[in-house]
Amino acid sequence: DVDGVFTADPRIVPDARLLPFVTYQEMLEFAASGSKVLHPRCVEIAHKFNVPLIVRSSFHDRPGTTIVKEEVLEKVSITGVTGDSEVARVALTRVRDVPGIAAKVSQCLSEAGVNIQLIIQGIRHDQTNDISLVIDQKDAQRIQETLNMVAGEVEAEGIQVDTNVAKVSIVGSGIASTPGIAARLFQALASENINVELISSSEVRISCIIRENDLNASIKAIHREFDLSFKKRQAVSSPTQQQG
Repeated sequence: DVDGVFTADPRIVPDARLLPFVTYQEMLEFAASGSKVLHPRCVEIAHKFNVPLIVRSSFHDRPGTTIVKEEVLEKVSITGVTGDSEVARVALTRVRDVPGIAAKVSQCLSEAGVNIQLIIQGIRHDQTNDISLVIDQKDAQRIQETLNMVAGEVEAEGIQVDTNVAKVSIVGSGIASTPGIAARLFQALASENINVELISSSEVRISCIIRENDLNASIKAIHREFDLSFKKRQAVSSPTQQQG
């Protein structure tokens, strides 16, 4: 029921552009960052076995988006921006600064069937740490007992669960190799007076945790900052030839 992969959700950014090509790695990050177009496991399997994917509508014959190998495309800094409001932030405060704490936290949540999207440890000056986790919102609402157990295991002074947060992410194969991308992202958010609470990055993604009610404004500001409505992306050689 979608025409393909866009630079942003067209319901939020009306001038979002349909991407003719996206790499497997970028598509994985899109899927993991809130885009509902493809399931991450679908992309993983296709990438592993070099299966060509085409994302297109069932209701017309327009071409849609082709998922290809990275070497097939010209690198661009930013391919698109995604948002996910179905996340929650869990904070364990004043945790003892000793080895094995992150392992205990991860193990307890793993046994409860909870996937940790992001974990950040902040160091205090009194030899304790604050540990922040980003998990699915639905998990935060069902595992309060597990979280209390985790807090006891690591001797945390307190535990906070915040479901009024969202994750906004930029995705692009040129993020790691292009100076100034992060600065432009943060400036775009600052221009809308949007506070960044947590930051995570990979080779092709930068994600920020913000207030949920700022999500749409942040997507629009980032899309505008990186001129995603006007950038064009082309294959440098035929995907069919590369796959053959």
